[in-house]
Amino acid sequence: MKSTSNSGILDIIEYQKEQIKDLQNTKDEQFKQLSNMQNLLDQQQRQALQDKKVLEEYKSEINECITAISLSTKMAA
Repeated sequence: MKSTSNSGILDIIEYQKEQIKDLQNTKDEQFKQLSNMQNLLDQQQRQALQDKKVLEEYKSEINECITAISLSTKMAA
């Protein structure tokens, strides 16, 4: 009876070891996904800053053009 009991316990222990391995693998995969998401978010934030700079440059150029047109219109009048 004792060996049957030990065998059952060993089976349970082996099963639990497999579950632990599966959980570790799941945790590792989730960490990789989280890391990838963080990298994508960082990329998106950098792109947003670049877009903002470009828009500010265009805004400045447009304002310069409007000022030049206004001055030339006033001089022509």
